[in-house]
Amino acid sequence: AGELLREPMSRISALVPKDRITLHFIGNAHIDMAWLWRYTETMDVTRATLQAAVDNLRENPDFKFSHGQAQSYQWVEERTPDLFREIQVFVKQGRWEIVGGTWVESDANMPSGESLVRQFLYGKRYFKNKFGVEAKHGWYPDTFGHPASLPEILAGCGMESYTFFRPEQPERMYRWEGPDGSAVLAHHPSNWYGTWTPIADTIWKSAVLSSRV
Repeated sequence: AGELLREPMSRISALVPKDRITLHFIGNAHIDMAWLWRYTETMDVTRATLQAAVDNLRENPDFKFSHGQAQSYQWVEERTPDLFREIQVFVKQGRWEIVGGTWVESDANMPSGESLVRQFLYGKRYFKNKFGVEAKHGWYPDTFGHPASLPEILAGCGMESYTFFRPEQPERMYRWEGPDGSAVLAHHPSNWYGTWTPIADTIWKSAVLSSRV
C-alpha cells in the first residue's frame, strides 16, 4: 500500500495543509483457518504473517497492527515462543491491537447461538490470560452472513462494536439492534477488506474537495 499511495499522497500534501487532514492506516491480516490449503500450511502462513508484522513494528515506530483469532496466537505461542513474546511486548506498548475476541473468525450463518457464544468465551479468555486485554471490538472481515441475533450475542459477550466486510457495499456505520433490544455500533468499511487502486483515487478526490472548502 505504501508505494500505491506515495504519488497521491504527495499531491495531497501540496493541496491540503497538514492541519486540515489526518489519515490513519492500520495494518490487519485476515487469515482463513481452513481454506484451499493443508492444516500445516495454515500454521505456516499464520507464523509468516505475524512475523512480518513484528518486523514492520521493529523497523517503523509509527507502524501499528491489529489481529484477532486466538487460534493464530496459540499456534505461534506453541511453535515460535520467541515471536509470541515479542507480540506480547507490542500489545503492552499499545502498538498491536487485539480485535475480534473470538477463537477464529468463524462462519456466523450455520453455527448455533451457543456455538457463537463459545467463540467469544474461549477467545476472550485466551486474550485476557495471555495479553491482559479485554477484547471489545467484534471483527468478522470474511464472514458471509450476519444473523439478526448477533447484536444480542455481541453485547452479551461484552463487545461494544462490530466491523464486517461482507457483502461488498459502500461504507456504512450505524447502530445495529437485535430483536431483544441489544445493540452495538456496526461498521462496514469502504473498499471491502483489501487496499487497491480505487482507494488512491478516493483519497485524491477527497483532498481536492477539501482544498476547495
